Amino acid sequence: MPVAKLSREFYERFGDKVTDELVNCLNAIEVSYRAELRDLFEAQFGRFEEKLAHHIAENRALIEHHVAEIKALLAHGLAENRALLEHGLADDRALLEHGLAETRGELRTEFRTDVAQLRVEIHAVKAELLKWTFVFWVPVVLALIGLYVKA
Repeated sequence: MPVAKLSREFYERFGDKVTDELVNCLNAIEVSYRAELRDLFEAQFGRFEEKLAHHIAENRALIEHHVAEIKALLAHGLAENRALLEHGLADDRALLEHGLAETRGELRTEFRTDVAQLRVEIHAVKAELLKWTFVFWVPVVLALIGLYVKA
């Protein structure tokens, strides 16, 4: 693939033979330079690929290390949070049981007080009923005694 091309005036001045030789020489130099450039590019690209692969491997190892550290930190944090939560739940359970025990005690005391008041009221009602029973039966008995004595 000829790269060098010279004007017609150049051909006329130096002749076809010299000009063709110059064009062939320039084309050979161009082909040589292209081959050297391709080889140099391939060598540089190969080194670039090696460096890139090396950096990728380093970064992958670094990322895996960081991911492992993060996983360890998360596991540790989760364990701490679980322990705190369990401790808090145990404290809450103890407080709840204590509160329930206090409430039960208060309810029992209140119930006993209410039962005692109810007993007092029942006794008062019994006494009131007994009083009214005497109030009604005494005149009846006196009337019956009066009728019996007259007869």
